[in-house]
Amino acid sequence: MLILLFFAVNYHKWTMVIVKIQIKSFIMKRTFFKRTFLLIACLSTLLGYAQTQVNVALDASVRSAHFTASWNNLNAINDGITGYGELGNTQTWGTWNQDRPESGWLVYEWSKEYTIIGSKVYFWTDTDNENAGNGVAVPSEWKVQYWDKTTEDWADVTLLDGESYSRDRLAPNAVSFSPITTDKIRLYMNAATDGSTYAALGVTEWEVYSQIAEPVVKTSVTQITLSDYLKSLTTATFNVKGVNIPEQGITLSLSNSLQGVQLSALNITKADAESENGGKSVRSCPPLANSK
Repeated sequence: MLILLFFAVNYHKWTMVIVKIQIKSFIMKRTFFKRTFLLIACLSTLLGYAQTQVNVALDASVRSAHFTASWNNLNAINDGITGYGELGNTQTWGTWNQDRPESGWLVYEWSKEYTIIGSKVYFWTDTDNENAGNGVAVPSEWKVQYWDKTTEDWADVTLLDGESYSRDRLAPNAVSFSPITTDKIRLYMNAATDGSTYAALGVTEWEVYSQIAEPVVKTSVTQITLSDYLKSLTTATFNVKGVNIPEQGITLSLSNSLQGVQLSALNITKADAESENGGKSVRSCPPLANSK
């Protein structure tokens, strides 16, 4: 089985597409190893640099917070728009009101478990005073927690060596930690204080990164062209599965040298590609003359 993975840019979302090519039978002029090498060499012209992370915050099924000001927008935290104090109220989650508590939180939930390895937060502020007791300031402390199903409670992630929780108001605050597998994650923040009252909290975007076990390649297209090095196959099944698939789905096509060979499906729909089993296309190839 040859496994290829593709990324495609879809506005502010990364699209991960896993393409598994299952070769059921061969009729070859050359040895298996040489043919396999040629196949990989041809397809490798499409590949970019390997990636290992995808922002699964974009796919969170539930967003919640301890409080959201009426003029702010909880949905802004995973809309793919990053920024700082220049973003408007509807592009920001915020908590300013007369009753400003010592701490606050944001939570993402998913319909399935992910293996999480890192997070990045963009804070919204209207003051650079780290000891503010009013306004909207960078938290005095923040951390990432995950829901532990064994203890049925929140647990702190374990930061990797050399990592720390930065408090930048005009730059993203990123951390990497030991992988955890969960369907729920929390951003916990302690508000800045002047010793008497507390400032409010503000976040424009909260990204959460999941680990991808297989190799990943990057491309700017959502069409996969199969090369002429596949013409010695009698049957091949293509399984396309991913997340954040563009609305138009993924298109499979054959190079000019494969005219006459048919695919059972030329387009893998978004719904099929994002389903548990992915979308499939089968191509049948007539044996080549004089092939052995």
